[in-house]
Amino acid sequence: IRQCLDQSGIDPSDIAVIGCAGHGNGLYALDRAGDPLLGIQSLDTRGIGIVSEWAAAGVGDQTYVHCLQRPWAAQ
Repeated sequence: IRQCLDQSGIDPSDIAVIGCAGHGNGLYALDRAGDPLLGIQSLDTRGIGIVSEWAAAGVGDQTYVHCLQRPWAAQ
């Protein structure tokens, strides 16, 4: 934390609170107009079938070169 503060140049007395959060690779998609759709949480396993099909078709290899991630159905 000290190293982060030193590099940021922020006065520690200006910090009111520190929080931690974990995301877990959920999906936040946009519609055709660019508006956000409801998020799909990473614990939602309904996508297992399609993700298995994508894995067999090599979709994960295609996405990996762009975002260093492969689709997976849930945690």
